[in-house]
Amino acid sequence: MLPLFAQYSDLPALQAACLVCTRCNLSQTRRNVVFGAGDPSARLMLIGQGASQTDDRTGLPYSGPAGEYLDKALQAAGLSREEVWITNVTKCLAAKEGKDGRAELRTPRKAELDACRPWLE
Repeated sequence: MLPLFAQYSDLPALQAACLVCTRCNLSQTRRNVVFGAGDPSARLMLIGQGASQTDDRTGLPYSGPAGEYLDKALQAAGLSREEVWITNVTKCLAAKEGKDGRAELRTPRKAELDACRPWLE
């Protein structure tokens, strides 16, 4: 863990800090922080790039169509969400305005990835 986050003694404390994070501009437009789900002590950790619009609404990773695909893949491997830890590199939705005025997913910027990196370490 980086010294910046060494003050958090357990995962619930780290999650509470993440929920109020303002380390990058993504915090200004998010609905919910998408911290992670499943078993944090699992032997398998799945790390996605970032939250989807559905994840931003629910606060849970892989809660949209990608989550349905993930559930099928886990089931094929003989696993369930409860047996793995699922999180993302960025904890907030990275979006841009689309041509029709609606939000579209975009690739997180380096500064956003750097700001979120300590949450994984």
